[in-house]
Amino acid sequence: MSPFSRPNESLNMTETPPPLFVHVHIHKCAGTALNDLFRRSFAPRHHNAYIADPFAVHRPLDIEKMLMRWPAMRSIASHSIRIYPPTLGGREAIYVCFLRDPIDWFVSYLTYTRKHFETL
Repeated sequence: MSPFSRPNESLNMTETPPPLFVHVHIHKCAGTALNDLFRRSFAPRHHNAYIADPFAVHRPLDIEKMLMRWPAMRSIASHSIRIYPPTLGGREAIYVCFLRDPIDWFVSYLTYTRKHFETL
C-alpha cells in the first residue's frame, strides 16, 4: 500500500499548513527507530525517500514536487537530504537528525559492515 493511498485527504489551503518533519537520516544513528515513530504517528502521510545511489542528493525542488503530488505528507526521511531551507512548498520545515558518539558510531558501522559486507 502506498504511503499516500488516501486520495481524498489533502490540506485545507485556507488554514496554515502543518509543518513538514524532515528526517535527515545518518547511517547507524537510530534512524530506523525514528522512521518507525514517524510511520506510527503520521501513516500513511510519512514518506521514505531513500535512493540507492549514496552520492545522490534530494534538492529542495525535488521535495517540493513530492509535496505537490502528496500535499498531505507530514514527514519525509532520507539519507540524501543535504540542503536545509527553512520552508519547503510553503510549509515550515522542521529538520530532525540523531547524532551519536563518534566512537560508538564507528564501532557500530564496522560491525554492520562486517555483517553485511557481501551485499554492500
